[in-house]
Amino acid sequence: MREIKFRIVCKDASGNVFFEFVDLWTLMLGRFNVENIGRIEAIVTKDQYTGLKDKNGKEIFEGDIVRAQFYDSKPETMKVEWFDVHYYIGIAGGYPLSISGLHDIEIIGNVYENKDLIGAEK
Repeated sequence: MREIKFRIVCKDASGNVFFEFVDLWTLMLGRFNVENIGRIEAIVTKDQYTGLKDKNGKEIFEGDIVRAQFYDSKPETMKVEWFDVHYYIGIAGGYPLSISGLHDIEIIGNVYENKDLIGAEK
């Protein structure tokens, strides 16, 4: 069974984005990092951990932008999304593809800090 944890996407008063990484219990209790309590102006969203790691061992969350190959295709830049009951990769102009069919996955950014990467080729 995968570990249930979240990336809390926060903004400070200046509009800068920063992240809190918490487990389900911490999220339910609303206990965040004490150093960031006064810094949090707004919580933008809560992204759930997919239970997968990229080729560098980095945890993959909803909202991450990854570069990966689907079977024998050339590498593409894609966004990780939740669709119905499974994590999928959204490909611009295409149908959602299951994240489990990808290989050589590498996180190259996220939709909050790197919107320009979506649909871009490296």
